[in-house]
Amino acid sequence: MPTRFLLAALALAIAPACGSSSTSAAGDPVGATVDQGHASGNRIAAQASGELAADDYMTVIGKTASILSALDQGEVNVSSFAVQIIKDQDVFQFANDMIAQHDDANTQLDAVVRIYGVGYIPADTEATLAAEASQDLATLRGSPPRDFDFRYTEIEVQAHAEAQVLLDELASIVGPGEMGDYIANTRTMVDNHLNRATALLAGFF
Repeated sequence: MPTRFLLAALALAIAPACGSSSTSAAGDPVGATVDQGHASGNRIAAQASGELAADDYMTVIGKTASILSALDQGEVNVSSFAVQIIKDQDVFQFANDMIAQHDDANTQLDAVVRIYGVGYIPADTEATLAAEASQDLATLRGSPPRDFDFRYTEIEVQAHAEAQVLLDELASIVGPGEMGDYIANTRTMVDNHLNRATALLAGFF
């Protein structure tokens, strides 16, 4: 799996597969990081679209639930590790909020799944997100203390930019209803998290 930490120049050169376009200018490392997340999101959204295309609606709901749960759980796992090491108070507060809010989102997702009367159905896209979270944890474990806060913040920018694209794709597949409403609410949360993460990342440059 390619590393999430490419040079800004390389990130700017990557053309998204579908949906989002590159908007950052040269010399904008925060924008380049967002672009890299959107490019990754396009790849994962395409995977989800292909995986769910042939499924009946209830299977789509069950697999979508598993994908969304993996998104939230990955955030909880990465941030739970990070809070043990983060030094900057603002980044520390952000990480704690990620744990609380994504954990709460997973609890809300359980309630949505019960409404449909369908369980969580394993999905390949779910496994992709879980593997990404594991790679992020490995990156953080290998980061020297002086770089740790920066690396965590960079991961959060990329992860939430990626989530924006994936959530938009899932919303278009699922359509209106309880799951669609849940995805819309999650998209609002992710937008807020990305705004906070980009502001924090800008402070490192």
